[in-house]
Amino acid sequence: MNNENSWVLFRGNEERNGIFSDKLARELSLFWVMELGPMISSAICHNNIVYNSTITGEIFAIDVYKKKINWQKVMGSPLVSSLLLYV
Repeated sequence: MNNENSWVLFRGNEERNGIFSDKLARELSLFWVMELGPMISSAICHNNIVYNSTITGEIFAIDVYKKKINWQKVMGSPLVSSLLLYV
């Protein structure tokens, strides 16, 4: 995913239309799975880092290719809204 097509807010852009202009592989497959906790928010992605939050009050930044958590922050209260990344 290049920076032009980063998803830094819910549904990808200011119009929230979910349109993604990069080409997708013909056959999609599961890359990997990581258990983080209960979530109801949508993930966002920028520079191959996926960001998401849990209803237990944690925010995670996960490197897609290294399959590891870059950082996490305990906020102390439930996070029930999708994140916004300011770049």
